[in-house]
Amino acid sequence: MLINELHELSYRSPWAALGWSAMIPGLGQLYNQEYVLGISMVFMEFYINNNAHLNLAIHHSFNLDFSSCRSVIDYHWLQFYPALWTFSMWQAYNRAIHINDKLREQDMPAKSDPVHYSALFIGLTIGLHLGSMWGIGGSAIWSGLGVGFIVAIIGFIIEKYVHSRKE
Repeated sequence: MLINELHELSYRSPWAALGWSAMIPGLGQLYNQEYVLGISMVFMEFYINNNAHLNLAIHHSFNLDFSSCRSVIDYHWLQFYPALWTFSMWQAYNRAIHINDKLREQDMPAKSDPVHYSALFIGLTIGLHLGSMWGIGGSAIWSGLGVGFIVAIIGFIIEKYVHSRKE
């Protein structure tokens, strides 16, 4: 990022960026003023979501109609979604931190970690993939989220342990 670009930027909340990307991949990038990446991710989200029939599967899962959920979902397309979703959240969160660090460096140099929560998001991606394929309890949606968050917590614990050993 060039110094001239910083004059157009202002503080970005990393948690807001993450939240926007959790709603629809790409919105966090738009919040961070990364328009090309954000619009590309929004289009990929709609394309993958439509081809996987994800919204219809979510609807059936929330109504506890797991047989309909399994029949409508396209598992081949579904496997693209976890990587897009988790990368979008991870990138938006870390980019907001990077923007804030660069803005802070104009006033006073600061040192921070280059990336945050990488293992958490890697764990979430792996868990979402495994859980959605296993379909524990009959629903790829609930299983994917459940296993995803369990593996994300394990990744977070491992990352914290590794960082504490470095210090």
